[in-house]
Amino acid sequence: MSDTNPMDLSHTRPKTDNEITSSYTVYRSMTIDYSFIDEDPVNGIWLLKKALMSLNKSMDNSIGWICFDNGLIEWPEADNLNHSNVDSITEEMIIEQMYIEKAKFDSTKYQLLRRKKYPKTDELIIALWEKVMEDNSVSADELQELRLAIKEKYPKSE
Repeated sequence: MSDTNPMDLSHTRPKTDNEITSSYTVYRSMTIDYSFIDEDPVNGIWLLKKALMSLNKSMDNSIGWICFDNGLIEWPEADNLNHSNVDSITEEMIIEQMYIEKAKFDSTKYQLLRRKKYPKTDELIIALWEKVMEDNSVSADELQELRLAIKEKYPKSE
C-alpha cells in the first residue's frame, strides 16, 4: 500500500536542470492562477489542461504546451510551433475557455454519477431475460425502482 498523498502533484513539476534529459528552449511562458474556478486543485489543473487542449485544437494543433501543477504554461520552441498563434493566446482567453470547459463538465456530471450507481449490464440482461422468457418480473421491477431512484438523486442539468 502506497502512503503517497493523492493530492501531491509534484510529479508533474519540471525536473531540475541536472535531471532534465533533453533540454528545450522556452519560446513563451505564462502562469495562470486557476484557484478561482475550483477549490480543488486537481479539478483546477484539469480544467486548465482541458482549456489548453481546446484552444490548441481550435488553432489546428499548432500551439503545443507544457502545463505544470503550479499553473505554469510553457511553449517550447519547436519546428511545428506557430509563433503567431502562441503570441495571440491571452490569459483572458484561457480563463474564458476554462469556464466553458467547467460548464460542459457540470452539464454532464450527472451521467458520471449515475453510471457509477446504475446496475451492471449483466444484471439488466438477466432481469430482462427473466421477465420476458420466464414471466418473472421481480428482478426487472427492482432494478427499475433502483434506476428511478438514481435518476432522482442525480437529475439532469438544466
